[in-house]
Amino acid sequence: MKFLLLFIFSTLLLSSCTKILPLEGPAFEKKAVLTGLLHPDSLLSVRLTWSRPLTESSPYLPIESAQVIFFEDDKSLGIASYQRNGSYQLGLKPSVNHTYRVEVNVPDYGVLRAQDYLPELLPLTVQTGPRNPDNINSNPDLTLSFTPTPQASFWLAINHSRVRKDFPDTCYTSNGSGLKPGCKFEETVVHLYNFISTRTPVFDQFNGSVDSFGGVFMFGAMTRVLPEYAPLGTQQNIVFSMLNTAYGLRDGADSREKTLLEVTAAGPAFDRYLKTAFVSQANQLTDFNGSLQNPFAEPSPAYSNVENGLGIFGARNRRSIRLQLDSTSISR
Repeated sequence: MKFLLLFIFSTLLLSSCTKILPLEGPAFEKKAVLTGLLHPDSLLSVRLTWSRPLTESSPYLPIESAQVIFFEDDKSLGIASYQRNGSYQLGLKPSVNHTYRVEVNVPDYGVLRAQDYLPELLPLTVQTGPRNPDNINSNPDLTLSFTPTPQASFWLAINHSRVRKDFPDTCYTSNGSGLKPGCKFEETVVHLYNFISTRTPVFDQFNGSVDSFGGVFMFGAMTRVLPEYAPLGTQQNIVFSMLNTAYGLRDGADSREKTLLEVTAAGPAFDRYLKTAFVSQANQLTDFNGSLQNPFAEPSPAYSNVENGLGIFGARNRRSIRLQLDSTSISR
């Protein structure tokens, strides 16, 4: 009885000492946000919106009355026309080996400026070997041959399309114990990223890990080639593989299933943004489903090259190469 009274008294005492203290962060400051990604195959364009507090979930408000001017190597290319939803576009495509700048005059706010260099991406050669039992999932070795170009950082990604067969939700009984009569599979094509692996230290470790037992470096959805392994003017050969099953390389694969290697030559600003964006995502307190991801996370903001505002105005040159076992592919 004494123990019970002591437990109740302790519980009341502890609960009465609990106090919720509000933690006030920095005051919200409304800013203009500029986003734009240059590519030789796309017209010059940017999107302008207003920032919003983290406590709000409403759509970002577009900026519809700005004046947007594009420049190539400090030479004005003209004023972009407003499209919709905060998008502005100029009827010209950017060219490689040039610096592009955008200047935006937002009424009652000020002027935004940002720039990046659009690098050249020279012809690429990818040799796909046979299945290698020493690799994870017996994936083949891939040998990429490329020549680095000025002001370019090189990123690699492997993605594949997979045909998935599932029963539609309407086929299942109300209690989920079985299928309704006459139900058939539905086929959908899904696109997935594969992870890259290598046994040589040619990639940036910022988003990688090491399997000390197998001596394999493993990386996330995109992998950055270290600058010291990409000196200018010299053809480079990089050997790597994949972690997950490459559906497009399976025996008897569906014709809709493809495995692609994406090679990106990123300008200086876009390269810095990509690296910090991946770090920022990894350091989030929760994942995309709202589950606790990293309780020791620290704020890691993504890089912005926009003066007097937020966002990124970056440049890239990208090619996709389809992979097939025991074959060599060339992309020009």
